[in-house]
Amino acid sequence: LKELRYLHLSNAGIGDRSLAVLAKLPNLETLALQGNNFTDEGLAHVEGMTSLRELWIAHGTDRFTAAGAETLVREGILRDYTGQ
Repeated sequence: LKELRYLHLSNAGIGDRSLAVLAKLPNLETLALQGNNFTDEGLAHVEGMTSLRELWIAHGTDRFTAAGAETLVREGILRDYTGQ
């Protein structure tokens, strides 16, 4: 898994603890997480993912807030967030 660069886990029941595990993937560049069940606490794990270039998130069953997503935009991790 160390060479994994793209991971699509939309509607997969991903929560905060799962994001902590995914954050340990050293070469992950694209992560799609629409329709999962994480919060701002889970999104905080994503901040340390230095190889991440694209993060796809959207409100669905996700419990993160706009403020949590906007933090990632300011950090340059999340290129765009529309609050879908």
